[in-house]
Amino acid sequence: MGNTLDGHAYRLYKNDPDLTEIHCSEEGIEDIGDCSTELAAAIAHNHTLTFLDLNSTKFNNRDAIQLAKALLLNSSIVLIRLHRNKIGNDGAQALLTAMRHNHTVTTLFLQMNEIEDREITEEIQKLANINKESASPEEAARAKQTLFGAKWAAEVARLRKQAREDFSNSLFIKAEAERERQERLADQQEHATVYERVTGRGHEKKD
Repeated sequence: MGNTLDGHAYRLYKNDPDLTEIHCSEEGIEDIGDCSTELAAAIAHNHTLTFLDLNSTKFNNRDAIQLAKALLLNSSIVLIRLHRNKIGNDGAQALLTAMRHNHTVTTLFLQMNEIEDREITEEIQKLANINKESASPEEAARAKQTLFGAKWAAEVARLRKQAREDFSNSLFIKAEAERERQERLADQQEHATVYERVTGRGHEKKD
C-alpha cells in the first residue's frame, strides 16, 4: 500500500501527464495510513490530476486537514470521493474552508463519514455547485468574492501562504528537492564527461 501511494506522490510531484486519476479503492488500498501528508504535499504541487478516489481508506480528520491545505493550492482536481471514511466535524470544516477558495472541485463525496454537523456538508455542496455552474475558475472566484465580501481575498492570500510554507517544510518536498538536486548534479557530471571525451580536455577554469 505504502509503495503504491509513494509512487503516486512522486508522479504527482513530477506532474506526470499520464497520471490524471487515482482510484485507491480499485487498487486495493484500504488504509491510507501515514501517506496522506506526502500525498497532500504532492497534490498541492500538481496540475495534472483531475479525479481523486480515497473512498474507504480510513481517511480521518488529520488526513482531511492535509488534503484541505492542498486544495487551497491545487487547480486541476474536479472530483473527489471521500465517502465511507472516518472524517468528523474538524476535517469537514477544514474542507469547507478550502472549498471557499478552491474553484475547480465540482463534486466532493462525503457520505458515510462521522460528520455530525450537516450544515458543513451542505455548505460544501453549495460551494461545489458554484464551481460547477461557473463557466471558468475565474468566474467561480468572482462569485465567491461577491458571496463572502471584502475580507475574502485577504483570507485566501493568508491561507495559501500558510499552506505553501507548511508544504515547503514537509519531509516529502525536501526529499524530492534533494532528489532533483542530485539529478542535476549527475547530469552536469555526465555532460562534463562527454565534453572531456570529445575535446580531450576538461572545462577550462575561469579566474
